[in-house]
Order: sequence, then C-alpha cells, then structure tokens
Amino acid sequence: MHTFSLHTHDDEHIGFVAMLPDDEAQSGQLAIRLLSELPPHLGNVLGDLPHLAQQTDLHWHIDGDKVWVNDADGQNWGSIQQEIFRVGKQYFILNDLTGAI
Repeated sequence: MHTFSLHTHDDEHIGFVAMLPDDEAQSGQLAIRLLSELPPHLGNVLGDLPHLAQQTDLHWHIDGDKVWVNDADGQNWGSIQQEIFRVGKQYFILNDLTGAI
C-alpha cells in the first residue's frame, strides 16, 4: 500500500490518499480521506475533490507516465504525475508517507 499526505498547492494539509495495488501492481483501489475540519476559504480551492473523496469505489491504473483515477463506472476524475494529483482544473500535492509511518 502507498500512503500520501494531501496538500493544497499552497502546501496546506487537507487529508490523505491511499493506493492499494492489485496483484500486477499496475492498477488497484484508491481512497481519499479529507480532514473533518477544513477551513471555509478552501471551498474554491478544493473543486471536485470533496465529491471524489465521498466515492467508495475508486480505482487507479498506470498508463504511460501517469496514474489515472477512475470511479466504479470508469469515469476519469483525475491523474497523478510526479506527486501532483490533478482533479479537474485543480491540483494538489502528494507527500509520500510510505515507509515514514
């Protein structure tokens, strides 16, 4: 499992992302957990992220140099590349916690 802290582009901590790989490690399940108390000024910064975090069946898969994030219906919600998590027009910073916990 890969675990990341999730931050705004201004480096404000807003939650966590966990990626659990399937057997072949080229795809798997993804979970987003936002902090329970987020400042109101982040409303515009978060965009679709709160909606995405409510999804219980998110998946990821590697295609080229990106990791794509999809819901259970296969709809693409974003991508991860070089520790940048893009959701719609917004982007967030991922800090790898794997091995740090």
